[in-house]
Amino acid sequence: MSRSSTRPTAAGLLVGLAAAAMLAACGRSSEPSVATQVAVRVNERDITVHQINQQLAQSRQLGPEQVQTASREVLERLIDQELALQQALEQKVDREPAVVAAIEAARRDVIARAYIERIIGGIGAPSAAEVQAYYQAHPALFAERQIYTLVQMDVALPEARLPELQAKAQEGKGVEAVASWAASQSLAHASTQSTQAAETLPLDLVPQLAALPAGHGAVQAANGGAHVWFVTARQSSPVALDQARPVIEQALVNEHKRLAALAEVKRLRGTAKLEYQGPFAGPGPVKTVAQAEPAAAAASGTALDDGQLKKGLGLP
Repeated sequence: MSRSSTRPTAAGLLVGLAAAAMLAACGRSSEPSVATQVAVRVNERDITVHQINQQLAQSRQLGPEQVQTASREVLERLIDQELALQQALEQKVDREPAVVAAIEAARRDVIARAYIERIIGGIGAPSAAEVQAYYQAHPALFAERQIYTLVQMDVALPEARLPELQAKAQEGKGVEAVASWAASQSLAHASTQSTQAAETLPLDLVPQLAALPAGHGAVQAANGGAHVWFVTARQSSPVALDQARPVIEQALVNEHKRLAALAEVKRLRGTAKLEYQGPFAGPGPVKTVAQAEPAAAAASGTALDDGQLKKGLGLP
């Protein structure tokens, strides 16, 4: 398991200072709380174990054997932050207009997120029927899961020429033919080979690869060009429903929470009085996230997150 670094950075320190200044603006006290355990006192100001634990909770993939070292690193970072904060407050940096604006922005974000977390906090586990339905709807990830040997070709070309690349990839003549075509068109291209399980690939690519005939390529648009995927070998490696159940359950819970949050934002907008001013007069043609995402989700169906599948199935 890789170790998550908690070493302080300049950017992280500045962000921490904004948050710390926000809390300081709400009032500061040198009296230690009865319910907290002091880790260090910095010029008569306490840093508590609770503060360390709060930072550690944000670290992912932190194994039990790493907690002690990580705790010390977090503590040292909090000491640096506290020293800078004390100097900032002494010099009244927290009263500068840009800092005041940043503190208010952080305050708004924290409180709004806390409200949404309260709204979605009561969402429970999905039903067995929901889990089974998702399992059956995605055979390429589970019942018919495969491990692929792939060649990925990256081609630099304008978006308008994607249809040409797609046509070449679908001729069934293999990666060499597509490479020759790209060279004849003076298009920069490069190929790499890898062996990957279905859950490690982009989720929208998996069904395409599962049904891809020999010699044909699956094309995905990318910034500045496209990826073309060719399957050179495949090995069946199915996942039973019981094995997949935990990761599907968690993914469905996350998706239900996401949709509930969007629904709440949409509800709030529906009951609010919005008066656009100046150059923003009128809502304009742009859809809000609350308007656009539920429709997209309904069209595509609930989707598992790539990271959840990669880590959750525990498969080779």
